[in-house]
Amino acid sequence: MGEWGEATHSSDCKRIRRSCFNVFMTPFPDSADPSNEPKNTSRPDGIFHPDSTFNTSHSDSSSSISRSGGISHPEGDPLLDILPTAADADRPWLVWYSPDERIELTGHVLSMWAAKTAGLLSAEAGGRPRVHVALEPGWRALTWCLGTWLAGGRALMGPAALLDAARADEPDVSVADRQEALIPHAEVQVLVPRASLATGWDGELPPLVLDGVADVMPHPDTFAPVRTGADRTALTLATGGGAVDIGRDELAGAAVSAAPSARAVLVRSPDAAGAVRAVLAAWAGGATAVLLDAAAPDSLARTAARQEGAVALAPQPVETATGNPS
Repeated sequence: MGEWGEATHSSDCKRIRRSCFNVFMTPFPDSADPSNEPKNTSRPDGIFHPDSTFNTSHSDSSSSISRSGGISHPEGDPLLDILPTAADADRPWLVWYSPDERIELTGHVLSMWAAKTAGLLSAEAGGRPRVHVALEPGWRALTWCLGTWLAGGRALMGPAALLDAARADEPDVSVADRQEALIPHAEVQVLVPRASLATGWDGELPPLVLDGVADVMPHPDTFAPVRTGADRTALTLATGGGAVDIGRDELAGAAVSAAPSARAVLVRSPDAAGAVRAVLAAWAGGATAVLLDAAAPDSLARTAARQEGAVALAPQPVETATGNPS
């Protein structure tokens, strides 16, 4: 799978695959003193190192999303036009902050993980899968949604009990970070480790349950997007008032409408669905999405905003069910 890179995490050195992670990780200080904030920079080897000065400025050439040289997207699907491609390797598209780590992922890396995820979904569930994503806000939840959309499918997000009560369509695949969150009657079940850079599930998997990292890794780094109509449902949200279906064109349009004029956008959401929609809005505006752990304290949010030069993004409202075709 390529060369190995190095990352630091809470004073422990972990080895990670360079082909899958262009990242730098660092522990955060308890103090909000700017002099103690983590520093990093990108070097020619593609790995971010802690021993260099972090520069929050971007040149004009890297301040917007580049679309040159990327994969060919099916015509008439505005959602795919927002997503990163293999050509987007010049800057971070996502920066993840938790109380003990900071991780950068380029568009190229996100595109690769989305392609691998789409490959697994297509192999296990066929085309246009319905994928239940029960993960905490984070980059893994994002890549499972991206992979679902590349495969022409839709993501179902929300507690299984709410989805069942809302009589949402049965998922083909259920993805969760704990066994009790899986939908047991889904044909394909996947458990994803919570640790950001885990290379596999920690412990023994239940019978017939796939590993959301180890079983994804062998799939190709590229995936030809499945052609599907722009009005097909991309996202089903389970709320207390029922299931809300959001079409691919509607999801993309909402992202474009909410896109701020900024270099970086701070994304803070208590649930993965809100985080994913806010990240799409950041990308639609050509900005880096700075995604916070749902449990991150206010002090970390202030640190992230200051270090990344990020502005806050107002949450997008969830409208009533639209009745988009599945």
